[in-house]
Amino acid sequence: MTIQTLDTVLTAARQLAPRDRARLVARIVEEMVEPTAAVAPQPANNDAWEQMNKIRAEFATLQPVAGSPAEQLERDRRERDEMLMGQAGADVHA
Repeated sequence: MTIQTLDTVLTAARQLAPRDRARLVARIVEEMVEPTAAVAPQPANNDAWEQMNKIRAEFATLQPVAGSPAEQLERDRRERDEMLMGQAGADVHA
């Protein structure tokens, strides 16, 4: 079999109909993926749990967040109500 250069193969591929070009690409990709899929080790079930535990530990070291948007809205509503009713230090009607 004669070894073709990339330019020669591309020139020949460009002469194909669009559907045949797509089929060519799909077959090349399949051939490239199949050998690695057979060799790739399957992760054990424990690996996923170990990764989850690592992520939980990382989150535990982070600073707490300010709160959810719902909590922030509730705080804003309470402050607004207090201001409007005159119960806060600054009365908006004064």
